[in-house]
Amino acid sequence: MFCLLISEEGRAQTFECGLISSVAQAGVRFRFMSGRNDSELRLCADLYHVIDGKNSCPGGLASYFIRFNAAEWKINEEVRVQFNAGPGASAGYVMDNSDRRGVVAGMSGMASFDFRFNSGLSVSAGFSAVLGCHTGKKDGNTTLTFYHNGIYRAWIPEISINYRF
Repeated sequence: MFCLLISEEGRAQTFECGLISSVAQAGVRFRFMSGRNDSELRLCADLYHVIDGKNSCPGGLASYFIRFNAAEWKINEEVRVQFNAGPGASAGYVMDNSDRRGVVAGMSGMASFDFRFNSGLSVSAGFSAVLGCHTGKKDGNTTLTFYHNGIYRAWIPEISINYRF
């Protein structure tokens, strides 16, 4: 990331950072914009069973996406709306549907509507999913299973507030 910021190509990009929040996760989001395609890095706390009090410690999930700007509408001189979607990859240490903590890795995808203001502020609403594998301990043995929460919780909307630099 440091090399991207100091390179000639990296300085030409617009950088955006902000907070992402939902019932499923909360964290920070970094977005590098260069033309129609953007890249996004998310570092989030996985909140499975934390909000309802069954767990006191959240897991961690890092995701990287390539975002394609599929459509754009201009509302007025100050506001425009973009629809973005794209593939990515995710990895972390989270709890799955079986209430076991373990390492997760898989392919991911996202879709969002971004409301962009000329002031540099943007508000996004969207969804993301992870199709991957999860490791965990069961009866003293390490198991490799399908990561259920990556699909089961994909319908939970995410809200993000960002600022462009």
